[in-house]
Amino acid sequence: MEPEGHKRVERDETPALISCDKVEGTAVYDRAGHRLGTIETLMIDKVSGVVRYAVLSFGGILGFGSQHYPLPWAQLHYDVGLGGYVVNLTEQQVHDAPSYRPGDSVDLSDRDWGEKVQGYYDGPRFGVSRL
Repeated sequence: MEPEGHKRVERDETPALISCDKVEGTAVYDRAGHRLGTIETLMIDKVSGVVRYAVLSFGGILGFGSQHYPLPWAQLHYDVGLGGYVVNLTEQQVHDAPSYRPGDSVDLSDRDWGEKVQGYYDGPRFGVSRL
């Protein structure tokens, strides 16, 4: 029993923090509110602790034939009303982005891969990120 006047502390979410377990599987929408896919996993820098990418599972039917698209974390904005993340991307822009198939051996920490992903999302076509 909790003392009177004390709120229970959530272990997986606070007003400012969320567990990666709750982020994985969260829907991702375009600015018009159309669902693009779901977050498959997060990629976190081991040294700095900064989330570098949210890997979007996009395309296919019922998860079959889908591709994984590493989105720089700064591209995602949480929308409380939608209960998911919104990106300033169209479905075609996601489709054209660097991606890999589930099961492919991809080293997202590889410098060339990182430059390819960052190069795609940096610049005027996607606007300024939130970082």
